[in-house]
This record gives sequence, C-alpha cells and structure tokens, in this order.
Amino acid sequence: MKLLFAHISWMPEYSGKSSETIFSTHGWVVENNEAGERSNFKAVNGQTYGYVPVVQRPHGGDPGEIKIERLGAAKADKFVDDVTVIWFANKPIESKKAYVVGWYRNARVYRQSRSGGPYGYRVSCKHTDATLVPEHQRTVRVPHKRSIEGRELGFGYGQSSIWYADDATEEFVQGMTNYIDSFDRLNVDNDGFEGTQIGDAINDLDQPDIGNTKPKRGSYSANFIVRDDRVRKSVLKRAQGRCEHCGELGFKRPDGSHFVEAHHIISLAEQGPDTLDNVIALCPNHHREAHFGESWEQLESELKAKLAKLRGN
Repeated sequence: MKLLFAHISWMPEYSGKSSETIFSTHGWVVENNEAGERSNFKAVNGQTYGYVPVVQRPHGGDPGEIKIERLGAAKADKFVDDVTVIWFANKPIESKKAYVVGWYRNARVYRQSRSGGPYGYRVSCKHTDATLVPEHQRTVRVPHKRSIEGRELGFGYGQSSIWYADDATEEFVQGMTNYIDSFDRLNVDNDGFEGTQIGDAINDLDQPDIGNTKPKRGSYSANFIVRDDRVRKSVLKRAQGRCEHCGELGFKRPDGSHFVEAHHIISLAEQGPDTLDNVIALCPNHHREAHFGESWEQLESELKAKLAKLRGN
C-alpha cells in the first residue's frame, strides 16, 4: 500500500463553513484564523479535494513539491494514483499530540498545488473514498519523531507537513492499515450523500434492485481490549433493567428481563479504566447518543455526575 501522512489543522467537520472552529499549531493559521484545509471533507460534484501546506526549503512560503517519486511515481510524473492519504492534526486539549482525523482511499496526489478554492489543493479522491473520523473517536496517535514515543520507535513525522512514512516499521504501517479497514467496515454509512443528487437518481433507474439475495461474507482482523466481565455484571445488577441516565426500563427480552447496556464514560480507547467508577448502565438510545450524539460532551458530564451520586461519592 502507498501511504502518505498529511499534517493539517484540527477541525470538527472540514465542511468549508467559515464559522467552523480551527485549532492549529501553525503560526499563520493562528494569526489569520483561516486554513486551506477547511474544505478537506466537503463533497464537490462527487469528489473531495484536500489541501495540505507544503513550502519550499528553507521555509519561505512559496509552494513546494510533494515528492511523489517516494510514492512510486517517475520524476517526470505530475501525479500518482492509488495512494492512501492519512490526515492527522494536533488535538486542542493535547496540543503536543497528533491524532488521525480521517483519510482518503484511492487518492490522486499531485506534485504541485492545483488550482481550486482559495488555496488550491494537493490531493483528490471520490467523496465515497473519503472518511472523516468524528472528533470523539479520534484516538489513534501519529508519533512525532522528536517525542519520547518517536525516539523509542525510531520514526515519526517532523517539521514538514508531509510524512512519507517510508522510515516506519512494517508493524506500524500494517497496524494503521488494519485500523482504517476496521473503521470503514464498522461505519459503512459513512459514504456521503451523492445518491440524493438528481443525476445519480436518474442513473439509478437503470440499475438492478438494491440489495443482494445472497450477500457475500468477509472477515477482517482488529485489535480489541479485554474487559473484566465482573464489572459489566455488577453494573447491570445495580441498574435492575433501568437506564441510569433517564430512569426508563429497557425493552423487555424473551426471559422477562429488561435490556440495558454497560457504558464506559471515559472510553477504553481514550485510556479510560474498566472499573465501577467509570461504567454506567444506559438504555440503547442513550448509549448510542453517548458515542455519536451532537451533545456527547454535555452528556458525558451528566453521566459522570450521576455515576458519582450512584456510587456515593
């Protein structure tokens, strides 16, 4: 796999909206409160166009080149295809740590900046090949080569906004590939909204019926965290079938019991503990809201307060 890492500013949606907040460690972005990557996950006629600042050496400001020959292109080529571009950014509450915010599959990477938008673009792909990770799910780190982690690993990104990862270990590259594959397969609805466009609707008239009477089966591997089942059982016993947020009984199961789910308030992916001080019982609706809801941060605070009261703290 041809892999390229692109260091950009942190934004919730990269939707192109001028009102969207930006967090950056780049001086120009901080001073101007503007960034070329503002539209990096916006659909434009079925395509997505990505900006990443690349300057000449020494740092001047003039647009530099992406060395696409390091991705398998010839020196005379203007672009290279079939690259997986991983976008990463420094997290606002952990400004010295960078996390994966999304990626383009099957992308075209250009040597020189292309015209389009106020700042041009460097990368393009079909919008269905672009995946944006929701803010609260951005938990996969990209090491800086001068950090403690980077020095221990022996590789990482540097001052340049482009990291070719050709110095990374095979284990790191494979781990990143597995993460992307797993995330995309578990979030199959994250494929844009082109089907609502008039042209696509007309084309769909000539297509066979949606679905498959004999769907294919596949498999994939992913890392997981081993949990202590005693914690889950203890929480569910305490809840007695009621959501500990809204107080409603969960739906009734065939055995007559009511269904609720154990939720880690600080997720295990965020290094949260698998202990009774971090797990609360929720109905399926509030469990999904805690993970994917617009106001998940406010809900998290409420759950912490309710759990503390339940625990007598």
